Amino acid sequence: MIRNNFRLTQNEKVKIIEYNSLDYNTQDIAKEISCNAKTVRRVVKRWNEENTIENYIPTGRPKTISDLKRQKIIRIVSNKPFSSSKEIAQRFSISESYCRKISNNSGLTGCKPKRKPPLTREHIRSRRHFERLFRHWSVNEWRKVIFSDETLIELDKLKKKGWVWRPKNARNDNKYCTFHSGRYGIRYNAPCHVSKSTRKYCKNNRIPLLDWPAKSPDINPIENISKILKNNISIDCKNKRELLISSLQEWEILDNQIINKLIDRMEDRLYKVKKLKGRQTHY
Repeated sequence: MIRNNFRLTQNEKVKIIEYNSLDYNTQDIAKEISCNAKTVRRVVKRWNEENTIENYIPTGRPKTISDLKRQKIIRIVSNKPFSSSKEIAQRFSISESYCRKISNNSGLTGCKPKRKPPLTREHIRSRRHFERLFRHWSVNEWRKVIFSDETLIELDKLKKKGWVWRPKNARNDNKYCTFHSGRYGIRYNAPCHVSKSTRKYCKNNRIPLLDWPAKSPDINPIENISKILKNNISIDCKNKRELLISSLQEWEILDNQIINKLIDRMEDRLYKVKKLKGRQTHY
């Protein structure tokens, strides 16, 4: 039986050299020693070239942790992607930077998790109905729409961001996302959206309203604008006044080309809703 993941003893190496000197076949030697034929060839080659069967002495800096501990760390970040590098580093007595390095080398990068609203069957039906109603709208028609929404900008949340370990192209995987009830960001059908004063204002100003599906921030391009705005706001704001000034300044200098580009993708957004049968899109 061939052994895996083992190191030959000195006696076994001596036997390989002896069998080789007696003109034994490589496959026969491997069967006698119970090892791989490639291992036999490697031992014989080193004996012929260097006249030694001693193991190589490793050079350079020794490993900080064993391969077993390294595998355990990778298993933790794979099974529990919301584990912090600080917790893992304390558990294995290593630095946080080294913990992140191990995760990155395994293909798992620390990222901010995407937030998704949980969708019910009714929400999915509403999203599919919306897609069927407006799938034929052109870019020019979408550019006539006034996209609106309220967003929450908090001083503490600009500085404190949660992280998740995830592989590339897995941003929309539910395993690496956090789900919220609608308190944060867009709140379709919230009182501020359907209040009498809001409807009266739109009616008096002859603004027709679109029946927008609930819990569908991925369809509304203003959600992307809100994210860009928050990312541009300075985290050095010390109070509400500075936060308000910074928010207004960033809003004024937003590039109109970016806004138009997001609006022009409405056709693609609705196509993605159709393709995914009403479920959340990558937007």
